[in-house]
Amino acid sequence: GNEITQLARPLPVEYLIIDITTTFPKDPVYTFSISQNPFPIENRDVLGETQDFHSLATYLSQNTSSVFLDTISDFHLLLFLVTNEVMPLQDSISLLLEAVRTRNEELAQTWKRSEQWATIEQLCSSCHSPSAFLVPGITGACHHPQAQLACSSQVSTSTAPSGAPHTRPLQPCGPVSTARS
Repeated sequence: GNEITQLARPLPVEYLIIDITTTFPKDPVYTFSISQNPFPIENRDVLGETQDFHSLATYLSQNTSSVFLDTISDFHLLLFLVTNEVMPLQDSISLLLEAVRTRNEELAQTWKRSEQWATIEQLCSSCHSPSAFLVPGITGACHHPQAQLACSSQVSTSTAPSGAPHTRPLQPCGPVSTARS
């Protein structure tokens, strides 16, 4: 209910300056590790950085640390694992997140022995060598349902003259290299 009777132009800059105390820890503790080959950052498809199971397979093959916790403690990798739609992990990933938060290798190894991680490793291996899931006679098409989703392959289904469904690949399973030799 207050009325402004006079405009405050120009506003004195001193009203906008405030003191903020800043401190830095003597011994910083980092939750996430930084590797030489980080997992791709999300939402960078336009830049050629995609988050999929092929990227995960590549990341795991490049980060060969004997300590599983060091390999899995990448923020973008954890975000991918939590948000991927191919292998939903929202209900089972809390143990892994607790392991990363507390830097507990034993908890991380317990999660690594889980059925979920075994499935993820299988999806990664199917994307790394797509020939393991090829439909006979159709080059480059995955027929394993999870491998299809994980590899981001697109398959078109149409009806053949005999009335039977016919499947043909739109693109091969896994990444397509555009590099010239």
